[in-house]
Amino acid sequence: MKLKHILSHAVILAVAAALTACSNSGPSEATTDVSGKVMLDGNPVPDGTVTFEADPPNGLPPGAATITNGTYKGKASVGKKIVKINSPQVVPGKKGPMDLEVREESIPAKYNTESKETVEVKAGSNTFDFDLKS
Repeated sequence: MKLKHILSHAVILAVAAALTACSNSGPSEATTDVSGKVMLDGNPVPDGTVTFEADPPNGLPPGAATITNGTYKGKASVGKKIVKINSPQVVPGKKGPMDLEVREESIPAKYNTESKETVEVKAGSNTFDFDLKS
């Protein structure tokens, strides 16, 4: 359980770092808009992130989008991407060190750490909807 908590925070920090990375900090690619819906078992995913990692990896930060009430909007570079979806949720009644709330990943691993879902991001606006199953 503690490992899940640590991993979920690591993913959030990695996405935040990618979103705040300075454009002059190294190689980069032009990005384009990505948006869509994310449902889990027919229900909107309340919050989280969708990342678009280059396939094959190219050493550049992944594109990222924030999920809010089942919809996401963000930026990604053009090309084939592996999609990873995360939504760590608070575990009611469970407290961690220093009495902090505990979060656990609510999305099955087949959609994040073990994802094989790919999309082709093209120049211009892109809409990708994801209907996830537990």
